[in-house]
Amino acid sequence: MMTGFVVPTPSVPPNDLSRFVHDIIDQSAVYCVYQPIICLSDGSIHGYEALLRGPEGSRLAAPLDLFAAAESVSRLFELESIARNKAIEGFIRQDLPGRLFLNLSPMNLLDPHFKSGETMRLIEQLHFDASRIVIEITEHQPIDDYQLLFDAVNHYRNMGFTVALDDLGEGNSSLRLWSEIKPNYVKLDKHFISTLTRQDNRYHFVKIISELAVSVGTRVIAEGVETESVVELLCEIGISLGQGYFFARPIAQPEKHISWSPKIKASLFVPEVVARYAKDIAKKEPVLQAYLTVAQAVELFLQHDNLSAMAVVSQNQVIGLVERRTLTDLFSSRFGRELNAKKPIARFLDQRNLVVSANTPLEIISKMITQRSASDAQGVFAITDNGCYLGLGYFVDVLRAITEVKIVLAQEANPLTGLPGNKAIQNAIQSRIVEQMPFVALYFDLDHFKAYNDFYGYEKGDLVLGALAQILRRYVRHDEFLGHIGGDDFILLWSIDDWQQRLLTVFDAFNDHLPNWYESDQIERGGFEGVDRHNQLSFFSLMSLSVGVIDVAANQFQYEHQLAQLASKAKKHAKSVVGNSWHLI
Repeated sequence: MMTGFVVPTPSVPPNDLSRFVHDIIDQSAVYCVYQPIICLSDGSIHGYEALLRGPEGSRLAAPLDLFAAAESVSRLFELESIARNKAIEGFIRQDLPGRLFLNLSPMNLLDPHFKSGETMRLIEQLHFDASRIVIEITEHQPIDDYQLLFDAVNHYRNMGFTVALDDLGEGNSSLRLWSEIKPNYVKLDKHFISTLTRQDNRYHFVKIISELAVSVGTRVIAEGVETESVVELLCEIGISLGQGYFFARPIAQPEKHISWSPKIKASLFVPEVVARYAKDIAKKEPVLQAYLTVAQAVELFLQHDNLSAMAVVSQNQVIGLVERRTLTDLFSSRFGRELNAKKPIARFLDQRNLVVSANTPLEIISKMITQRSASDAQGVFAITDNGCYLGLGYFVDVLRAITEVKIVLAQEANPLTGLPGNKAIQNAIQSRIVEQMPFVALYFDLDHFKAYNDFYGYEKGDLVLGALAQILRRYVRHDEFLGHIGGDDFILLWSIDDWQQRLLTVFDAFNDHLPNWYESDQIERGGFEGVDRHNQLSFFSLMSLSVGVIDVAANQFQYEHQLAQLASKAKKHAKSVVGNSWHLI
């Protein structure tokens, strides 16, 4: 039951649905609930989607039923107008952070009554910034005239609104609509998200959508996020925004902060000892307030002639970037100064702008940059911390920092496998201990490798170690860690789920490589004869894997060397067993 909102329920005969919906609209007997949209990298609230609800306990309480009933009596536009006004008023009254996402059907976008500017008048009356409103196009009917819709969307963009395409992959929402209206956001339908796993074909679909979005400058919002594991997969894919019951359910008076916060985890090939994030290269540059005019913005650029772009903020929240050359082009055109000088600067945001959170790894930012077309390479992006402006980042600084990381990695990495060495391994373990993260540490040792190396020579021995490194790489997820201690010893830091099954899969993959390393008759006999360290003829078994496993609980260790000692002990137990084996402590 809601608190603070009292909505009358019209009293009508149970069989008179048309009268009931007329009364609901006449009395504005509806209310709005809000569900937060979360930045997955730092847990901040990016905005809220406003959702309409009919009178509680009535047969039209659900929004789909209510909208269908309103459409049946030709009052859909009036209902959406009421919903829009209530959403904006409630959002402002509660002083909610971030952006407000408003659902609108394309038919209403094209309605001449909507174009009259009723929403803009309400926003101006309430002294609200139009650039904080996102028109979320909910398309459940085919579009007949894309050009007309394109023109309508541009009309609202010119008023300062931004645009989202809802339910991509569901109903009539299509790639054509995406390409025609060029939305700032696309919301990926919950069908693809709620039960997402790495083995699911939907994983590849979501990954392709994410890559496409980056290339055209659109942000993806994943709907239907219900578990932590799905959040991790989304971060792995590169999707930065999520919405769903895992974070919060839609309610009339939502929280301004959520209790969930992400765990900053180790990267497979960039150990924490050298990991770099957006916050490391942020430069605190001046900003443009969204209410400033174009003329005032030009004056600020003249005062800071070193800046090629500036972030535009509303209540310290970044709503986009404006480039110096955009304003230069405006003022250099015929009548440009007279026509545009008094317009709010928020209307001239560059739709290609890149905004990232402070804890976004530079490797991900680099990927975003390289996937953008040459015409979109602005050279600068905005960095936020908990949704608020932190500073600007420059592409050249990203490249410089990544180069520095690669140099350190090259110095630390094992020269044969390219994997992180001892210092990075120690740091990866210690960071997990400090963060009290449960994980599984696996200490791999290659049995009978010395005999193989002596018999076949170092060149073939190096090929075996390289192949083993490649096998282990295949079974390391984005939030896990693989290091090469030296020689034939490797360390894996896995998440605790399904580790036994994954280890058995590693054993199978290792066995599949044995025919590449031995003669066929040696495979049949299970080994070969060679000279041992005492110069005596001996039989040496085929190589196998011995793995010491430590199931690490939170607060179990204080220092990484405590775990290392126990892992070494577990590995010795495993080596006492013939063939591939593991021992758990």
